[in-house]
Amino acid sequence: MAGLSDLCLNLGAKFEHLVRARLGCSVSPTSNSPLPEFYLVTSFGRSAVRLNADFVGLLLQSCLGEVAKDFNVTHLLGWMFKFSVSCKNVGFMIRKIRSFSCKLFEAFFHLWGGGGPDWQREVNLWTAEQEAEWCLVCSKSSKKSYADMVKSNQILKEPARPARSIFLHLQYPANYQD
Repeated sequence: MAGLSDLCLNLGAKFEHLVRARLGCSVSPTSNSPLPEFYLVTSFGRSAVRLNADFVGLLLQSCLGEVAKDFNVTHLLGWMFKFSVSCKNVGFMIRKIRSFSCKLFEAFFHLWGGGGPDWQREVNLWTAEQEAEWCLVCSKSSKKSYADMVKSNQILKEPARPARSIFLHLQYPANYQD
């Protein structure tokens, strides 16, 4: 089974050098930067390691470079995490990547969308939308059968008729003797 020891940091280092060459800044936020932090969200399609804020920082380091703890990763919900980068231009550069996939994990990058004080409401709305897309399937044992519904008169609008014996429907041959 794959683990963090299989994590390759080479691609992250290449991305880090690309950001420094194009934008002249670091990927992760620094305390002496004049620009405000920019927030992104990463969601995971699959992962061979258990996801928490610390491990997600290491996974981000493997694909974006810099130091894991500097991304200030925060768990949002399920396999979704918020993280910060040094500036808006870096954030848009990461957003253009859209996703990163390797044998250990698959990560998708999304804009934070303001992420103001009401982000929890937005997450709850999104979760409700996702749950509404699914339909609940129950086992047959927990549902009433059609016969049970008819017996309880929930399907028939008219009053239930008394049951007739099935033997009244039988036709006996003419030469039948009692």
